[in-house]
Amino acid sequence: MVYIATDIFPLKRLVFLGDSKKLLMTFSRAAIRKFGYELQKAQAGEQPSDSKSMKSIGPGVEEIRVRNVPSDLPGAKTGGRVRSARVSKGVAGNKPARPRTRAKASGRALVTSGRKGEPDYQEFDTVWDALGFSPQEAANLEARSTLMLQLDKLIKKNGWTQASAAKRCGVSQPRINDLLRGRIDKFSIDALVIMAAHLGQKVHIQLEAA
Repeated sequence: MVYIATDIFPLKRLVFLGDSKKLLMTFSRAAIRKFGYELQKAQAGEQPSDSKSMKSIGPGVEEIRVRNVPSDLPGAKTGGRVRSARVSKGVAGNKPARPRTRAKASGRALVTSGRKGEPDYQEFDTVWDALGFSPQEAANLEARSTLMLQLDKLIKKNGWTQASAAKRCGVSQPRINDLLRGRIDKFSIDALVIMAAHLGQKVHIQLEAA
């Protein structure tokens, strides 16, 4: 399995509440990929592109919204809102969040659904595994979303306008708008690596046993 600098962001634990995971699976696969990106963004400590804090339900609960994603599955929802998950401040007891690889090695699941001890309780390595993607597609989506998150963070850290970021990345302004809005289906790993190279960034590739 290929990981492209996926442990650069120390990911926080993600817990699907109630029937939120079940509801997510009623959306089109394209919409689920968009939800997956937004959930990984929340795990990385960043605010999702379109969300609302649900403090009345509990701390760290976010209602994540996805709008007008092209459908790739007849009859499936192409947009909507789901009170998707709770993202912890840390991993446990408000300790600092740890990298994905350490969380896996420790045996503590990074993503869970349901309550431990109940029949519907499930544990997953990544949000992409939780959303039902094959190991191969999950690895690809994780790499793409991580690269997008890093580019998004770099653009915001430097205070670049979309026009300025586009010029620096060697792309059009609409492409930067797509990046900042988390439209993961519009970006391949190749395209993201090229954008990173334009910004003077190196992508580190590491192979490890699945």
